Formats: sequence, structure tokens, C-alpha cells
Amino acid sequence: MTTRKRKATAVGGDVKVRVAPFGPRFWTYRLTTPQKARKIAKHSNDRLVVPADPDSIRITRTMKVDAPRKAVFATTELLENIFMHLPMRTLFSVQRVCRQFHDIMATSQQIQQKLWLRPSGQQAAQRWVLNGGQVQLHSGNWGWVPPWFVPDTPALQQQQQQQQRHRYVYQPLRLNPLLGCSDTVLGNTTALRAFDNRAGEVVKLTMTGSLTAAESWKGMFVTDPPCQAAQIQLSWLIKGRPPATGFVTRYVRSQNGLTLGDIFKAAVEQWGDVFVSAKGSGFRAKSQRRLGEVLRKIERQRGKVAVVNVQATTITLSDVIVPSDEEWARMERYEDTRTLAERS
Repeated sequence: MTTRKRKATAVGGDVKVRVAPFGPRFWTYRLTTPQKARKIAKHSNDRLVVPADPDSIRITRTMKVDAPRKAVFATTELLENIFMHLPMRTLFSVQRVCRQFHDIMATSQQIQQKLWLRPSGQQAAQRWVLNGGQVQLHSGNWGWVPPWFVPDTPALQQQQQQQQRHRYVYQPLRLNPLLGCSDTVLGNTTALRAFDNRAGEVVKLTMTGSLTAAESWKGMFVTDPPCQAAQIQLSWLIKGRPPATGFVTRYVRSQNGLTLGDIFKAAVEQWGDVFVSAKGSGFRAKSQRRLGEVLRKIERQRGKVAVVNVQATTITLSDVIVPSDEEWARMERYEDTRTLAERS
């Protein structure tokens, strides 16, 4: 039986060619030109071509096509620079091309930070305090003042304690691009969202995926710097006629920082009430059940996999707000002005 392997057509190397009809005889060729290399490759379809000496195969100047390509793919720094210019979602697909691409992304600190798989290392900003909203005026009546944030300071804390005012203190963080802030009826500013939901920022998913499959995006951190606590109301969907839907509400905490995988794992594996609508009727509560067990049973019956219902899934980040770039800049100017006033 004839054995076939990839042909060694690199210029400058010696190859041994075994001709099948003649048994274990080998012919040795010196590949001096690309034309000769192509000729040997063309007439060795039924022959075993192996390098006589792997170190003797080298890239020369005559190889005008392969040399630049091999030089780029052999240089980790060049590939890393190319990957840094790709969109974040594209990088998750690129890492599945080959083991070399996967290893570069797994060992590059810059790419890991761009993919939100590693914290940026930035220190958490000073906590912000919510002011305004429904306040008591000097006349004794209650009035509406648009809410705003100010940096939390010991002087402000003492003042609010003396006035016996409830303090709403939040940690400003940056949000994962796969998540988005939910709008409120009051408006879309960070202060209005915090006034509407005092527990923290309510965010939603912008992409769907499997609940139980191991996917690389589930290792992404939710915020930067990483937050440590959140509550998820996860809605799921199994297509069919009628479709099977349901939702669960779970609370999750992690000292090392929450990832998307931590949130989905808590929703699937934690015990609690599971609300299911499998026959087109209203939701029925299944007490003290795991969502994973309920989904596996329905998936076996329907032969389809459950996916996340993005439109009905929300994540509440406890004591966290997500300011816009304009709000970050405004707070920095406010702190600079306050610092100058203190120094003068």
C-alpha cells in the first residue's frame, strides 16, 4: 500500500523519495530552485517524500510568497498586534482557527484584557453619593429636584448623618460591552436610573447563547473593576409549538469578581422556585428545584436546546452604577475643582 504525506517542496533542502514499485530504494534530490521543487512534488503523488535533514530546509529570498506569510505567523508580537485591531466578538471566533491563535490569545495580557477575561488592574474610583430627587424644601413641602452624584467624603457623610438622611452610595464601574443598561421611565442618565432602582444598576444582555454549554465568553468579567454581587432574573426559551418558556431569580456573590459564567451557573444550579410555561398557559411554580434539572427534562421531550431569552433577562448589580463617558469626565472636573478649593 502506498503511503502519502505532505510534500516537502522547500527550496534548499535535501529530500529522499521512495519509489513504490521498487521497494525500499530512495532517490536523493537537491531542491535548488522553486521550479525543481514543484516538479518533484508533481511527480511524487504515489511516493513517500520525507526530509532527509529537517534543519536543512530553510526559507530563501526566492520564496516571494511564503516567506512573508511564514515570517508573520512565526512572530507572536505581530500576530498579537493584528489581533488587537479586531473587534471583540471577532476575536472569540479567531481563537478557534488553530492552536497557535488560541495560545497567543490565552497568553497575551492585552488581548485577555480586551476580551474582559482579565481585569485591567485599574483602581476602583471613589464612591459616589446620590443627591436630589424628592426632597423637603425650606417651606416644609416636598418638591422634585433632578438627582445628581457627588463624590463621597467624610465631611458629606457626617453632614448627612446629622440631617438623618438615608445615604445611597454606589461604586462607579465600567460595563462589559456584551451588556447594556436598561432604560427607565424617568430617563437614561445614571442618576435617574439609580433613583428609580436604589438597589443598583439594572443591565441586560445583548447576545444569546446556551445555558449549559461551555463557551469562552462566559469567562468574561461583568464589570471592570470586577463587581462581587448581583441578582439575575434569567428568562429561557425552548422553541416549539407552543414554545416552552420560564424564568428564575437567583442571587450570586463571588469574592474574586463576577463573570458571566458565574451568573449563569448560579441560575442553573442553585435551588429555588422555577416558573415554567410549557403548554402555552400561564406560569406554574416548581418549588425548590434546580433549573438545570427542569430544562433537561423538557429538552429530552422536545429534542431542542434551551437558550437565553435576552429581551426578558435582567441582571441587577448590587450597589453599582455604570456612568457614561460624559459623566466620568464631569465627575473628574468636579473633583479637580473641589481639590483646588481645598488647597486655596
